[in-house]
Amino acid sequence: MVTTVRTQSTRADVRELVRRLPAILSGRVPDVGGVGAGFRARVTFALMGLVAERFKKMGRGGTDITGDKWAELTPAYLAYGRPIAGRNRRLPSGRRVPVGGGKAGGSGNDGLLTAKQDKQWWKAYKRNLAFLATRHPLGKAKGIAAARAWIEVKGSGGKTKIADPRFGGRRLGDYQILKSDGILEASLTQGELSELGAGADYSPPEGQVVEDRPGQVIISTNVPYAGAHHFGKGRSRRLLWPEPIPDSWWDEVLGVAVTGLERIADLFKRGAIT
Repeated sequence: MVTTVRTQSTRADVRELVRRLPAILSGRVPDVGGVGAGFRARVTFALMGLVAERFKKMGRGGTDITGDKWAELTPAYLAYGRPIAGRNRRLPSGRRVPVGGGKAGGSGNDGLLTAKQDKQWWKAYKRNLAFLATRHPLGKAKGIAAARAWIEVKGSGGKTKIADPRFGGRRLGDYQILKSDGILEASLTQGELSELGAGADYSPPEGQVVEDRPGQVIISTNVPYAGAHHFGKGRSRRLLWPEPIPDSWWDEVLGVAVTGLERIADLFKRGAIT
């Protein structure tokens, strides 16, 4: 691609600009010609390209340059939390849950048990609970009673969604980690970069937030659950980008960022400044 760079600056203007570059990039002085903003835009563009590439790799079970690897989704979440196209129902909360087409042993019509097996589950559950409630706190007694009821029902042929290959038994490849509706991934993709000489503008995709300030740029996502994954709040921690950013990433990012500065030198060398 051929890029045409035009400027009305004089050689003296360019000399002064080059002299002031460190101060411009650090935000200590006004940004002459948008050089600092262009530098930050290219940093953002290059960095988000690496983040997006890493997201896809990690979601498929890969390991990043730091050795980090995302934990796979649990069978329970795959069975009862991860939507499946064509087999979803909506809870009162608005969350979609895969439907198995049968009873679920005490938790409604979201399982693989027949009506007869569900009746057997309840019978076993109540029998065990009556015994356990005299020996354990009620919450603990209910949990043990439910587990024993499932053992009994499965022993007579009852099926659970956790073991079913269409639900909890899915393997990595049948699904991608952190990619269900694609909203989070979309917010971490690479936006568009528009360049004009040493200057540049970065346009983020939907859900990505970029705060451009003199001397710094802050990049984030406004997807509500992104932080829970990145910081591991109530679930397995899955870093959306490596911490700290590895040196090899910075080498690549700065390699892209300085292209705008190189154009100033190129203009000067070619005598393109009138």
